[in-house]
Amino acid sequence: MSTSNSSEPTIESWIETSFSEAGQAAVDLLPEEAPFYRRYGNYTLRRNDWDGSWPSAPVEEGREIGLANGDVVLPGIVVDPAEEQPPTVSLGGYVTQLQLDLWNLGFGLIREFDGVFGPRTEQAVREFQIYAGMGRVAQENPEAEGEYVERLSGTQNPEGSLTYYDGPISGVANEQTRRCLVHWLLEGYRCPVVITARTGDGYESVYDGGAIAEGADAENLWRHDDVETTACRMFAHDFTGYFLAPSEPGSDRALLNDESTDLTSEIAGSDEGEYEYGDRITLGYYLMDESNEWYGPCTVSQEGQTWDSTEITPELFGTEENSMYNVIEAISQVECNGHLDSLNAYDEALLSAGPYHWTMPRYDKRPVQEGELCGFLSYLKSEYEHTYEYIFGQFGVDVDTDWGENGEALFTSQQKYVASIEKETSGGMELLPMRTGEDPFSEEEASREWDYFRNWHWYYRFLMASRLQHFPQMENSFQEACWDYARMRVEDVLSVQWENPLEHWPDDTTIGDVFTSEKAVAMLVRWHVFHPSSFIDTSGPCQDANLTTVLENARAEVPNLDVDQNAIGNSWTCDPIYWTDDHESALISQIDNVGGDVSGRLGDTLARIDDQPILNRRDSFNW
Repeated sequence: MSTSNSSEPTIESWIETSFSEAGQAAVDLLPEEAPFYRRYGNYTLRRNDWDGSWPSAPVEEGREIGLANGDVVLPGIVVDPAEEQPPTVSLGGYVTQLQLDLWNLGFGLIREFDGVFGPRTEQAVREFQIYAGMGRVAQENPEAEGEYVERLSGTQNPEGSLTYYDGPISGVANEQTRRCLVHWLLEGYRCPVVITARTGDGYESVYDGGAIAEGADAENLWRHDDVETTACRMFAHDFTGYFLAPSEPGSDRALLNDESTDLTSEIAGSDEGEYEYGDRITLGYYLMDESNEWYGPCTVSQEGQTWDSTEITPELFGTEENSMYNVIEAISQVECNGHLDSLNAYDEALLSAGPYHWTMPRYDKRPVQEGELCGFLSYLKSEYEHTYEYIFGQFGVDVDTDWGENGEALFTSQQKYVASIEKETSGGMELLPMRTGEDPFSEEEASREWDYFRNWHWYYRFLMASRLQHFPQMENSFQEACWDYARMRVEDVLSVQWENPLEHWPDDTTIGDVFTSEKAVAMLVRWHVFHPSSFIDTSGPCQDANLTTVLENARAEVPNLDVDQNAIGNSWTCDPIYWTDDHESALISQIDNVGGDVSGRLGDTLARIDDQPILNRRDSFNW
């Protein structure tokens, strides 16, 4: 192993200087023209490395420790599993130094500079790798005045340069990552997306109240609970141009609309004219759910946080106004306030997006439930691969199940498509931990892994994906995928055969044969979105028990209704094709009642659908 050089700074002096010099110490402490490997001892640092009782640390069992020299690993120590006491090696405080460097560069996921390479350090490295692989980054002018974001400007980060990263988004501080880190420090580069909390008239001032989480960087928010108050609004300042590049012929960046440089009405804080790198982009605010147990980002139209261009209309989806659109739009008014960029990450569903607020995996459940938002991403990848890669795959993650021909591999007995997430590692893709009977894990472990996807920077990515209307050669592909996926839910629910058809019903009678108005269909699909387990489960008996109760209650309430004279049977036992508007009204009323019995919150949300201006006439829904 290498020996320490007494002329190099100690870890104690590094910590002291880093805090006193507010980020510039990284440059000051680096010896002039020093090779990048001296900063981290030329070690590839990764999860579970730690400085220990400095300067010694235990070695992971079976892992070779040596000096990396390009593609060659020099002889090191390999732990013999048979040894009772693993040997220790000198790491020289390099994990702590890595943590402080990431902090100073604006990657504030780390709270404690403890020399332990845990999940937060890995996530900070991943984020550095993501942003170092973009063509534009931020550069700080320490001589400038004003708040942190005002001291930043956008600058080119050319491919092949010493500051550009093109390796895997692995969370491992490999050779290229270490090289980029050092040169970012030398050039004064900083994380190019800055999230700020603002208050005051027009949200000019940075929030400086007492609700900043301990250890959080108030100049660039990261974790979903960095700010725990609703008294401010969150904004992104994006110097990358990744989502908001000016419209240029041949541009390979995503555009917002045909007039993509005229975004004044959509971006708070920008003056008349074109969007400029670093202008404020409204995100939303911090919210706590009704249980006071969950909390995080939220964007709602009532607060003026959504963009006008994301309002759910036939044009947004690239479709026409018809009964299918009317149903989906009515559900979206309840789920996402009628705006595609109305998202939330403040409850147990982790993050919810789309017209129905499809959810990420929920780690509050045992076992963890895979998520419909991941199912949507699998469909997006299948049909619009370029868009998928741009808004998701480029960030070192992937869905764990391919859509295939018709999504069969993702389809569940509750008539929904679900999947989970894999993250890129140095050894390939790795599934995020899921709690199962065979592989239990702790709440704390789940929180560390999954909360990564509700942090403000990931929230910004999902939000901007929801706002984008153009990709290169792919107009409206994200929105069209949302429309397709929302329509599938309606069709899949209505296609389920009725478990116990009445006397003169055809054997193949489906849910869609029994409920045929726009209003009834919208209420049922909303029920299915909100509480699918109480709606239907085709894997077991009594799959439609509550739907049967809806029917039986309607029959009891109005037992004698006129039907076509050609019908065989009485007013309810005849084939539903002979039913009338009176039958439909009775069914709609009982959807409300039975749903309310299942759950008060379900009853409230069904009542909101009932209030929507859609048709309640029999056969008004066409699919």
